[in-house]
Amino acid sequence: MKQLLFVCSLAALVAACAHKATPTTSTPDTSSAPATAPANSTAGASATTIEAGHQVYNAKCGRCHGLKDPANYTAERWVPILKSMAPKARLSEEETAQVNAYVQANAKK
Repeated sequence: MKQLLFVCSLAALVAACAHKATPTTSTPDTSSAPATAPANSTAGASATTIEAGHQVYNAKCGRCHGLKDPANYTAERWVPILKSMAPKARLSEEETAQVNAYVQANAKK
């Protein structure tokens, strides 16, 4: 009888301490997603903008590391690269757009 009481008490203790999964609801994170055209959009980029992007790319992106040939990556691959590197290079919004136009225009097809 003592063993039965011990086993029941132990089972109750384990059940009380068991981790219960709580349902979670996830909402999509839209804080970092732009509300405008995607970053890889170069529609309407002029030759002047692309050349300015080339100059900014050479001047600011090459300061910390070697320059990658834009043709090494696809247009889609350049989006996260530019997104992570632009703040490190302290590019303004205009410079970021220029560099984006340059790498997108010269990206691997």
